[in-house]
Amino acid sequence: MLEKTALTNVRVFDGHRLLEPDTVVIEGELIGTDKSGARVIEGRGAALLPGLIDAHIHLSGVDTLEKLSAFGVTTALDMATWPSALVDSLRGRAGLTDIRSCGTPATSPGSSHSRIPTFPESGLVVGPSEAARFVADRVAEGADYIKIIADVPGPEQATMNAIVAAAREHGKLTIVHASSFTTFRMALEAGADMITHAPRDRPSTKRRWAGCW
Repeated sequence: MLEKTALTNVRVFDGHRLLEPDTVVIEGELIGTDKSGARVIEGRGAALLPGLIDAHIHLSGVDTLEKLSAFGVTTALDMATWPSALVDSLRGRAGLTDIRSCGTPATSPGSSHSRIPTFPESGLVVGPSEAARFVADRVAEGADYIKIIADVPGPEQATMNAIVAAAREHGKLTIVHASSFTTFRMALEAGADMITHAPRDRPSTKRRWAGCW
């Protein structure tokens, strides 16, 4: 039998405003208003929000999930954590934030990120010919999406294009870390599904990107 919980005297935030105090009943995956037989929790006029999503985190351990949960974050997107065993150990923790992760990101030898002391060799992609290997390895490790770190120097355009193409063959989305005008444009050229950060050296107005949209 599914547990039934009634949150009474709570003000629901509907995305625009806080509504007047009401009762919200949760029964399994269903939300309703019939509180008969439910365990009652008195809300005392507190605001009731959907679970928050943090779209950019870096996992360090279970303490990361505990801090996120404490602030109402129910889902988080990890943007690079290794080894894969650490990521696996943090998935599906009951009562804690649910995660999605890219695992090890891709960069090239000589980039600033490649000099991180613990950066895994498996994340170094020398050229387009290694893109399929990199993506296949991440998929085998259970990565939810593929991430590319676009530094200057860093992966060349052909390499980024090849990684994006290989990811799509596996049905995976791609995210590119880009913090300069050049790398931002490269990510757009590669057809990345999402870009994290923004150019810090030049404006990225629509007018400037007219030829890339």
